[in-house]
Amino acid sequence: MMRPLFLEFPQAENLYSNEEEFLFGSDFLVASKVWEFTTPYDVALPPGQWYDYWTGRRLERSVSVAPALDQLPLYVRAGAIVPQGPVIQSTAQVPKGPLELLVYPGPACRGALYLDDGNTFDYVRGVFLRQNFSCTADRRSVHVKLQATEGTYTPWWQQVKLTILGAAREPSRITVGGRLSSQVRFSPEQGSLTMTIPWEKTGTEVIVTY
Repeated sequence: MMRPLFLEFPQAENLYSNEEEFLFGSDFLVASKVWEFTTPYDVALPPGQWYDYWTGRRLERSVSVAPALDQLPLYVRAGAIVPQGPVIQSTAQVPKGPLELLVYPGPACRGALYLDDGNTFDYVRGVFLRQNFSCTADRRSVHVKLQATEGTYTPWWQQVKLTILGAAREPSRITVGGRLSSQVRFSPEQGSLTMTIPWEKTGTEVIVTY
């Protein structure tokens, strides 16, 4: 749902006259410019911390951008957990690969996922999948929790590609469901940790310790 900034941030009077940036849902800030020139321009970020969706960089103030013609300036609120899947053309096409889960540590960190077959009314009989996610973070660790699912629908994925943004260094220890794991990739350029973990209906918890 598209929302003007002043509804979400009424205390930020500097955003009242901003008619070009808008929120998509509560966690995405779209900062497009609707003119034909390609000169740099300033993006006024609302209060709090935000992440650049494309680079993973964490931001706390307005930034100057000069996006490519095929790139939309997009920012994610700190505290969002965003599920993503491969692009498909219709509900008749079955996606391939893992579910991707992007974690942007911050206050009240949470996210959710809902899925059904997209064609029938079977969801009224419980044939759906709903899963909630949460995280907590401090300077020494990040805890990401995948809650137990609701519903009986079987999804197309069997694994989750988990990406945690805002990582300043490589972790010293990672556990998945209480078991040690070494299958993680650290990207200093993006400030991210990426790992692929098994997906379980009963949920699991990932603990990253620095």
